[in-house]
Amino acid sequence: MSGEDWFSTDADKGVSPIYKNASVKAFVNADEYYADLRAEVEATGRDGFIYWIGFEAGGGVSPPMPAAPNNEAARSFPPRPPVGTDVTWFDLLKAASNDRGVAIRAMLNLHPSPKPPDKYKSANFTLVAELNKLTNCAAINDFRYLYLNGTHHQKLVLVYNAKGLMAYVGTCDVQEGRINAKWCEVHCKVMGDAALELYQVFAKRWAEHTAVFQRIGKMNSYIKPAADVRAVAAQSGNFLVQTATTYGNPNRANPFRFLPFRAAPSYQHVNYPHRIELNTEGFLSLGGIFLSPISLFKYGNDFFTEKESGATQAIEDALKQNSTYAFAQQGHTGIYHLIKKAIANTKETIYLEDQYLVNDDKMGSYASMLDLLVEKVKQTTFKKLIVFCTRIDDINNEFQFTGWVHRNHFIRDLIAAGNDKVVICQYKSRGTLKCSFGQPHESLFYIHSKTWVFDDEYLITGSANCNRRGYSHDSELDIGVYDQNKQFVHDLRVKMWKSRLNTQGMLRSEIQDNELNDFLSAAKFWEFPDRYGLTIENNRNANLAPSQYLDLDLAKFQDYLKAHPDGNPLDAVFPSLLEKLKMDGLWNFVVDPDGV
Repeated sequence: MSGEDWFSTDADKGVSPIYKNASVKAFVNADEYYADLRAEVEATGRDGFIYWIGFEAGGGVSPPMPAAPNNEAARSFPPRPPVGTDVTWFDLLKAASNDRGVAIRAMLNLHPSPKPPDKYKSANFTLVAELNKLTNCAAINDFRYLYLNGTHHQKLVLVYNAKGLMAYVGTCDVQEGRINAKWCEVHCKVMGDAALELYQVFAKRWAEHTAVFQRIGKMNSYIKPAADVRAVAAQSGNFLVQTATTYGNPNRANPFRFLPFRAAPSYQHVNYPHRIELNTEGFLSLGGIFLSPISLFKYGNDFFTEKESGATQAIEDALKQNSTYAFAQQGHTGIYHLIKKAIANTKETIYLEDQYLVNDDKMGSYASMLDLLVEKVKQTTFKKLIVFCTRIDDINNEFQFTGWVHRNHFIRDLIAAGNDKVVICQYKSRGTLKCSFGQPHESLFYIHSKTWVFDDEYLITGSANCNRRGYSHDSELDIGVYDQNKQFVHDLRVKMWKSRLNTQGMLRSEIQDNELNDFLSAAKFWEFPDRYGLTIENNRNANLAPSQYLDLDLAKFQDYLKAHPDGNPLDAVFPSLLEKLKMDGLWNFVVDPDGV
């Protein structure tokens, strides 16, 4: 099989051509990534630029950018201590813009969460306001995502200096928690023609904000044309690179369009404010009895309900802009197709790091990722699937306590199909390892990576988690990388395993490269972690359910029957059904909606 056989050909679904004049450097944590990014930003002058797409910067002022990565043999427990040579990300941008005249452009996600109602402020809104005070900077609060609980989740920083164009793309936001809490990440520095393709991701999204540009002027909204951007690979000839995107379909019907909502769109167009406005006029009396003087109910965060200063202008701007993406009028599912093709082509081994691991439902007519993996592990020639994911305790609150049902389904069906071919791993809890940082039930190190390694030959990494959102609903960005020398992906997998397995608290000496070189031989560390005194656990030696079971599912019904053997089962059926409806509604419309 040639290198090009790994790649998808679904160009109309959001997959780029295969680029051959490219180079790729990979980082396995924020510490490495930020140090490299800092060096390139500091080397950028007046003729250069910094363009940034961000999901959640957390205020943006405080992320420390180290002068050099910390090369600990074994990762110590978080938090990362301050280092005297650190500078903040904001100060880097301020010096570049104000002192050196570097053009900075940013599109930061306007967070849609209504809880807490000011979540959007600490995510990005406050930072956008500060960025716009810089000398040569234009920052946009970007909420051009699907009307129903959409979000922008892409992570991309473009730096242009004397070396040419560099695109930093992968799983890692520029955000304080990623480095201070020592999250597990994979981020790549891409140069050459593939970097120019990533530049186009920014340029196409930037061009959508026409009303903003009319207000701030051409000078402030100007970005360098792609034809004028020099994209040179630091080392060309070895790498094949493809980019892929997810964008929800703006022409997908709004499932609540028939309810009495004021100005509710028929479709999930991307230029509407993300709030529910309930028109109760005509529903205020019953049998002639006046019930309520309330005529309008708005539900959303403080920005979308226009309690925030400046929100009205931003919403007016949005409504003047196109209702669909010019570059993805029916949405994109390119990342799904990239992964689907790679799974089909895999011969023997897959390693997956994923934050969520809950894609057990179809997206439109597309099979779930669970179904694709089940089909693969059943093949007699396939040998090993290793999955490293967050503890469900880390994410169940974020999932409105609906996540374990889907994670459990994913784990159960994979193991049933593959038996000993499959091992699902997580870090032991902080409480078990006596780590004082964070909550006792949480992971030692949070797995934020969304990274696939196929047969030690082909890499897919980026912002898309293994869930319906990542593959169909939100804006996401991944890359596929093949090294024709068959070295880069193998070496990255070894580096990832060395970083993830070697931690404070392990009861043996550091695991060396030569012990990790062969995938199948090194699988023993994941399969029998207790034997080697490691800080991880798996489906064979631990219970991967939440430490406190909070999900709304039929387990509660079963518990009721055990506790009330002489009672009427119907006493439990009705509330259980209501809870199941609530659970399914939360999952399908709030937590993990389908965007196809």
